[in-house]
Amino acid sequence: MSLVTTFSLYGWKAAWSAEKLKLKGSRIILITILLGCLDPFLYVIVSSFENGFSSIQYVNEKKLPFNFLQELAEKPFVSFGIFLYPLILIIITARLAAIEHKTDTWKLIENQPLSRFSIWLTKWCMAVLLAALAVLMYFISSFALGYVLSFIIPINKAAYFSIPYELLISTGGRLWLSGWGIITIQLAFSMLVRSTIWPILIGLALVTLSNILAIQSVSNVPILPYALPRVTVKYPIGNRMGGCLLPAEWQSIVWLLWAPVAFLLYLYRSSFKLSLQNKSLWRLCIISIGVFAFFSWGLQQPIKFNIKPGKTIITGKIHKNIIPDSIDIMRVPIITGSQKIPVNKDGTFYIQLPLSGSGQPLMLSLSRLSSPIGFYASDGDSAYVDWRVSDDERLNDFKLSGTVLASDEYARQLKEQLKEDNTFTQYSLERPGILPEPNSFYKQLIIEWKNRSGKPRKFRTPEGLGLSDRQVEYYEKLLAARYITYAVYDYPKLKKIQLPEKKYESIRNMLQPLLTMMNPLEDILLGSEEYTTFLRKKVRSILNQGANEDSAYNAILLQHSPSEGRNLLLFELAQDKLKLATDSLQRAAVIKETSFYQNLRYKEFLIDQAVLYDRLVYGKPAPLFYAFTSKNEKVTLASLHGKYVLIDIWASWCLPCKKEYPYFERLCEKYKDQPIQFLALSVDANSILWEQEIMLKTNRIIHWRIDNPDKFIKLYGIREIPHYLLIDPNGKFINIDFPRPSQGNFEIMLRQVLKLKSEEG
Repeated sequence: MSLVTTFSLYGWKAAWSAEKLKLKGSRIILITILLGCLDPFLYVIVSSFENGFSSIQYVNEKKLPFNFLQELAEKPFVSFGIFLYPLILIIITARLAAIEHKTDTWKLIENQPLSRFSIWLTKWCMAVLLAALAVLMYFISSFALGYVLSFIIPINKAAYFSIPYELLISTGGRLWLSGWGIITIQLAFSMLVRSTIWPILIGLALVTLSNILAIQSVSNVPILPYALPRVTVKYPIGNRMGGCLLPAEWQSIVWLLWAPVAFLLYLYRSSFKLSLQNKSLWRLCIISIGVFAFFSWGLQQPIKFNIKPGKTIITGKIHKNIIPDSIDIMRVPIITGSQKIPVNKDGTFYIQLPLSGSGQPLMLSLSRLSSPIGFYASDGDSAYVDWRVSDDERLNDFKLSGTVLASDEYARQLKEQLKEDNTFTQYSLERPGILPEPNSFYKQLIIEWKNRSGKPRKFRTPEGLGLSDRQVEYYEKLLAARYITYAVYDYPKLKKIQLPEKKYESIRNMLQPLLTMMNPLEDILLGSEEYTTFLRKKVRSILNQGANEDSAYNAILLQHSPSEGRNLLLFELAQDKLKLATDSLQRAAVIKETSFYQNLRYKEFLIDQAVLYDRLVYGKPAPLFYAFTSKNEKVTLASLHGKYVLIDIWASWCLPCKKEYPYFERLCEKYKDQPIQFLALSVDANSILWEQEIMLKTNRIIHWRIDNPDKFIKLYGIREIPHYLLIDPNGKFINIDFPRPSQGNFEIMLRQVLKLKSEEG
């Protein structure tokens, strides 16, 4: 039989008319509508029972302007796409096939002047249309529910109502496409098996298995069709690199290449042996499967960009009513303070940064003490930041694009993994009393290292972006540094063994592949915390008795070629020495040693820190500053002389400040009869927001707003807020870095200063 005859569309119109007639009594359309509407209603009902209606629309939460209808549609979207939408497709295909199985009309239809391909294609097209109906009903029910709720419950002031056509058309259309592979495969099962329940059970099992495998995978491009809708609903924004579809959605379309196989199973369902006579159809099936394998392989390959080490580009645009003249960019941990980026009148900005290594945290803020946004970047990345900011600067949101997407997402995954990780190796080292014997420990260590070493190379973002070769090398060497630290320094020390001894030769051979991953000096790892730990422990292991560890560590760093990473580590070492110095002469000696820095801003920062330490030490007068009361009266610190003054430096937009304030307030009330004044000193730029915030606060705490926040934080060396200072009755420093009120030692230290007995006593 020729392919032309096999795939003839003769009688297509008649087949389609017959299919529509059969739907009328099948209730498939009703089932599709009800299932499509189910998730939004379940979400509202469950949320209202658990937390009340206020949890649905955030009545008391301050937010940026948002579309209430869109947010309500997005909330249950993940559960709809991961489970309910695949289930709907499975039920639809099973039900469409069951109509024919139940009435045994296959033979009757096939005796009509219709081609069998027309019959099969009619079923497939009907399933696709019903899938579109299910998606459409999900959004329609979400929007309708949103309008109804607006008349029943109070809505957040920042909410507005508008049908989100982009979400409906773009995201809804992509979700619809992501189910085409499921329809193709499930229709084959349903037409082959004379049962309704078995295709559904098989489909449910495959949905469960596919999602389990997708969760465990480091790639965001699953191959099995049943897991593909989960990618769309987890990333409703779509392709952040500008493509029309995500690779996972293309993969669903590629599954249509199995349609010839599905049609072959339907065509010869009564006698599979007869299909061997149709060589042309088998040839097409084999070619189709081959093309499927080729495209699937291609979609699994990472998209890589050529990066230029030594130059990381950060650009973007700020959306705000009043565009600032500049913004601050900081590296975390904040080492040398913030760096100013000029902002153009249209809100755009651009900067090139020298970064070392991969996955370094960066933070952007409108000022040094405003609420920042953050992401991870790597050496050579490019990032575009689309940044929305409210007028009071406490609320902001941003969207990220560029090659930085891979760096950011992998660094976040790695951070979560390390936070939740409890491997055999770590578990054993944390319990020295039950450490396994060397052979058992090192075998498991090597297995763990090998299992993890390939993950950076397999990683993909939803857009298919992979890590660059340099980033892969960085993470592989970083992992090696961690496991070499476990193997060479931690375990031998805890177990009190000497690896160089002859009896451990087999273990040394076992470790050889791991040890060869690291060169004596790894410039690519400079600046990373794990490599710093590795170097420190390496220094201690070879240090002669009586030798200075810092000096030996400094010597190892100087063996590395000059780079930003080396500068950062040398800077951290100098900063530690500066903190431990007891007088200005020792601090001056530390500064003198920093002449090897290529970047002068490190030395300048250390000089400023030394001056700050000299000025802000115990017994030195607190620098004068001016502030305003809520009545706009100008005041100074001198007006509080005669009492101890405990200062809380905060801002109305600072969430950690608000969490600490109840503790500060409680202690103020507790020590109201003592010679101490509690002062809440705000660095808010907006006096109206500050006044609104303090309106309901206790009168026992004095509330001032600083006159010049930038000058004040520089004068007092404030690195972050909330920050606490204690000043004596003569206006001199007692402690420039007092603990937070929520910490137990806050009250202990306070009672010591006030010469009060401990409460336990």
